[in-house]
Amino acid sequence: MTTKNLIPLSVLILLTAALAQKPKLTADEFFNSVSFPSVEISPDGNSVAIVAERADWDQQIFRKDLWLYRDDAKGSSLVQLTQSGHDVDPKWSPDNRWIAFLSERKLPADKGGDADDGSKDEEVSRLYLISPAGGEAFPVTQGDEEVHSFSWSADSHTLYFATRNPWTKAQKDDYKKEWKDVVQYRASERGDTIFALECLPLSPFMRLLAREKNPTPKKNPTQSPVPA
Repeated sequence: MTTKNLIPLSVLILLTAALAQKPKLTADEFFNSVSFPSVEISPDGNSVAIVAERADWDQQIFRKDLWLYRDDAKGSSLVQLTQSGHDVDPKWSPDNRWIAFLSERKLPADKGGDADDGSKDEEVSRLYLISPAGGEAFPVTQGDEEVHSFSWSADSHTLYFATRNPWTKAQKDDYKKEWKDVVQYRASERGDTIFALECLPLSPFMRLLAREKNPTPKKNPTQSPVPA
């Protein structure tokens, strides 16, 4: 055996010995580990929105919350932005003023049990906004249809999101009666429609905040489908 062949062999032996000395990962350590399924850098490059996923043994879920890391002239900091345990897919507005994200948290009406279609216990992914400066997140979509994807316009004035066209309770009931077979019912899906939510200027956000505190209208007057 030549010296060239002995060098990789000796490295492999040393690596195996080092791994053998490392303590094995326990089941508790594995399930208590934290993963980061999404990391989004801000447009100005000074902040990072992070989705942290970890086990929550009290609620028996793997919770997902948003964290914000800053590194600017004031120094570096890491703060938790949301605490619902259901927040994913953060996207910065191009002007750096807002973070949009999807969340399956319940709306106040859902918590109060006002839903009349039996869907109040279902987790629905809705579109939310939060300021990187802090404060409470608020929803910009409502209803029982999930938001599947979304994107900001280049000028930060519009949010585009894809969701199914909402059905009335009567339409849902008729559909369930028509498709009694579970497999066929689940396989029959409606296509998505892309909606545009106008966010120009800041005042619509303030109206949305007021609506969140006093949620009376069911539809957002600034929400409209995008023409094909």
